[in-house]
Amino acid sequence: MGTSQLGGAVYGNPNLNQNADIILNEVGSTNRSVLNGALEVFGKNAAVVIANPNGFDCNGCSFINTSKLTMVSGQSRMSDGAITGFKINNDLTSDFIIHELGLYANNTNDVDIISRAIKLRGELQAKQDLALKQGNDYYDYTTGEVKSNTNAAPIEFGIDISHLSNISAGSIKLIVTEKGAGVNTADGDIITDLSNLEITADGDLVLKANLSSQTDINLTSHHGNITQSGDIKAVQNIDINANQTYQNEGKDTIAQANLAITANTVNNQGGQLAAGGNLNIAVDTLNNTRNDTQDTTKTQEKTQGGLIYAKNQLQ
Repeated sequence: MGTSQLGGAVYGNPNLNQNADIILNEVGSTNRSVLNGALEVFGKNAAVVIANPNGFDCNGCSFINTSKLTMVSGQSRMSDGAITGFKINNDLTSDFIIHELGLYANNTNDVDIISRAIKLRGELQAKQDLALKQGNDYYDYTTGEVKSNTNAAPIEFGIDISHLSNISAGSIKLIVTEKGAGVNTADGDIITDLSNLEITADGDLVLKANLSSQTDINLTSHHGNITQSGDIKAVQNIDINANQTYQNEGKDTIAQANLAITANTVNNQGGQLAAGGNLNIAVDTLNNTRNDTQDTTKTQEKTQGGLIYAKNQLQ
């Protein structure tokens, strides 16, 4: 017998010889999973997997004694009794929604959320590694890779943070794999306090939130634009890679180490692009409006543009 945080005194199951390492909860009905409170693993901590092809609603959900949490809008695939992956439901009604009261996994090391459409309306917290992964085909549980096919009807945003929402974790990945789909973040803060912050999509990144990392920030749009209307600050490096246009709408982009921007066109509308180390801008067209452009160490170049600053090399 032991004492759980939620249920008080609990007797052990005499039919079990050892503790579980992975607990799979899979929904076989046509109903969505509605998580409005806490879920506790009693006994030795374990990885928890919740699979529901009908989607999820999380509104004040939290997790106790969970070493790893995986929630996926799909059906499991097994081999020799082990989870190999999940077939993702590509129906847009099977989305994953975090509502106003949020999702809290502050004592969970790894949190993975996988769905064709992920929507945030509230706060999201994890202890160490947090990954929101969008796709319409298959999630490999072993590698963490999400695959998409090109036959599904197009969507604008695979990850849509359209309400004021704060996200915090040791490291954060927002990954959209579907062709043409992007990431949208509303006002708020997305913060990592241990490792990298990565936002990657095939389509557009619309970044209104403030992004902050204790290490690196990597932003990639494989076939679209990156529009920044919130501050982006990293203790180490910032790497911005847009297939088409990177647009800074008057905000700070500050790397204490190196800042690299690669795009077809850069529109810096009064923003500050600054690096404590090297600043490398590789573009076909640079439009820099308001304020001035300078390297305060060895060279200074002034234009009627936003502030572009490098402590070491400006290229």
